[in-house]
Amino acid sequence: MNLSYNLMIEIFKRTNLSNHIKNLNKEITDNGYGFRIWTNDWVVIFNEYGTGIVGSGTHPNSQNYQYNIQTSYKDKNGRWVYYNEDIESYVSTYGMKAKHMFYDLEVMLKEKMKEFYSIATECAINDEQYQSFINSLSG
Repeated sequence: MNLSYNLMIEIFKRTNLSNHIKNLNKEITDNGYGFRIWTNDWVVIFNEYGTGIVGSGTHPNSQNYQYNIQTSYKDKNGRWVYYNEDIESYVSTYGMKAKHMFYDLEVMLKEKMKEFYSIATECAINDEQYQSFINSLSG
């Protein structure tokens, strides 16, 4: 789990979300055989899936959701206008593409696990073949 968490921290740094690392949560699940990393931080969630017209369809797993463009005011140029509490002002955006950090981590870990099991299986087969060969010599 620490490897996965550390990889996620590196991904956050690469995607300019370092100040949101503190909002990552992690826990061991399935009686110690699994883990999960998650966040309730909306900034991270918006970065994961993208926003607005620009972000539509940019997440590799985007078939499971739709963007609701009726909940924001759109100006005459098609930009979304919203109130930014940090700067206490209205700002506009066309949205942003998905950065899909969590998705990328999942894909990366699945590939590492396939590689691990392939090597482990190959070693086990080789050990079995070696033992069979040794047994045939003494036999």
